[in-house]
Amino acid sequence: MQCSRYLDESMKYASAVEKCKSLNAEVTTSKSQEENTFVVGLISSAVWLGLTDDVKEGEHIWVDGTPLDYSNWHDGEPNNWNNIQDCVELTTSGKWNNRNCENGYGVVCKRPVQDVKYCLDFWDKCRDMLVLKPSMCTDLRIRRSTVPTNMWNLQYL
Repeated sequence: MQCSRYLDESMKYASAVEKCKSLNAEVTTSKSQEENTFVVGLISSAVWLGLTDDVKEGEHIWVDGTPLDYSNWHDGEPNNWNNIQDCVELTTSGKWNNRNCENGYGVVCKRPVQDVKYCLDFWDKCRDMLVLKPSMCTDLRIRRSTVPTNMWNLQYL
């Protein structure tokens, strides 16, 4: 399981990485269609993905050091336009674009769940539901219209 938190603040990629670190988290990944769909369900505008090719052009590596084996690029991407695009944005359509790391986008930070309370300690209703019947949230998909912006969202992997 992991907790994800959407921050709808425009920031450069390096600032997004630091913001997530300050929350004991990292910039989200989308290593599967399921994870990509989950993250898209949280956002209302484009966000950074924890994916760059800044070490070796054309070789995208996730923020956790793992190689890229799932992708959802827009047609014609990645194109490294003007030789300045090393970071990746996730759009609200679920498609990815490579972008200049100095651009400003929001971010979804994620962190592993050590227990349900770690993720939902301020959301008594859901925490109580999970404690009573954990299987109810096996396919939990909380949409942005029902989630306060300061809340962590739970995803079972």
